[in-house]
Amino acid sequence: MPCVVIFQRRLPSYRAPLFSELREQLAYRGVDLLVVYGPPENKERMRNDTGSLPWGIEVPARYLRFGKIRAVWHTLPRELFMSADLVILPQENGILANVPVLLARRLKRRPVAFWGHGANFQGNPESLSERIKSWLSRQVDWWFAYTSLSVARVSATGFSTDRITCLNNAVDDKQLALWRESIRAEERAQLLSKLGLSGRCVGVFLGSLVEEKRLGFLFTAADGIRQKIKDFELLLIGDGVERDFVRGEVARRPWCCWVGARHQGEKALYLSLGRVLLIPCAVGLGVLDSFAMGLPMVTTNCGRHGPEIAYLVHEKNGLMTENRIEAFVAAVVGLLNSEDRRAAMAEACRADLHRYTLDNMVAAYVDGICKALDPGRGGEPSLPAMLQTWRL
Repeated sequence: MPCVVIFQRRLPSYRAPLFSELREQLAYRGVDLLVVYGPPENKERMRNDTGSLPWGIEVPARYLRFGKIRAVWHTLPRELFMSADLVILPQENGILANVPVLLARRLKRRPVAFWGHGANFQGNPESLSERIKSWLSRQVDWWFAYTSLSVARVSATGFSTDRITCLNNAVDDKQLALWRESIRAEERAQLLSKLGLSGRCVGVFLGSLVEEKRLGFLFTAADGIRQKIKDFELLLIGDGVERDFVRGEVARRPWCCWVGARHQGEKALYLSLGRVLLIPCAVGLGVLDSFAMGLPMVTTNCGRHGPEIAYLVHEKNGLMTENRIEAFVAAVVGLLNSEDRRAAMAEACRADLHRYTLDNMVAAYVDGICKALDPGRGGEPSLPAMLQTWRL
């Protein structure tokens, strides 16, 4: 039975269902899957989203910091990585263990693949780091790209599109939609009373409390929205290293509320209080929560979004404004003051949930793995040839 190993720097809880379903679907095709992952960095533990797999292999890791640069070394089971029929590595420059695995497997002519964004969407494409990443992107046999934007970044390096699988990165938000439909009016009323909110016009932030989300921008924009819509209220869901900043800002605004991280049915209940989802920057998989809840998202063209921003279609299932507080405020106010327009976007959100599902992602992943395992497909050059074409 062919064996495929997927290596992850860490295992967020939302990834566990993907790997469990992927393992089951591959087993039907006579392929064994193992997932190897390390622990989160200390700052990431504050997000309270670390997962586990009973059949997975957790390995020790040491995180290193050089200013804003993060690197990590994982102690990997060497024999497993060398004997597997296909190894899928995360595309991150800071994962040092990728290098010996990639080089050793290339020397032995064993297939290796990357999966990831295809580039740092928040970085400078001309930086040394991105040039190294671009070069490394061409040194694998197959690519599993997050979204169509990732496919474009990988193919721009010269990698053949015939060996790129577009996964349309997703999480299991189908259940979130089912929880949404089961929420009773009295449940919402009780929660609003507990939070001290009127609930007439609530904007919701959902995500990690980190600098990249531009939470200062969010609070300033909320002040502007409140000036124009007197019953506007802001609800923040999430946790992270910026929790003290958020706690302080909320304390100065009696119409704001922060509830920390919420999961599963409780997350759906809190989200159901909102009329719009407000994430000014660094949008990622949160766009799928927007779809599952029928909650139109408003964001900015900050240039720092993840590849999942490809799912947001301006004026259809959400809004992307200019990267200015005034533009963001005007867009939110306009949407909240036009219930017909907001309702149409909410319906488009719910429709798009069926396009970006975990089932579809698993199917794409299985198809790509089976193609990557096909011995009839050619690979990249051997290590000597790679060194001859070293160009950064």
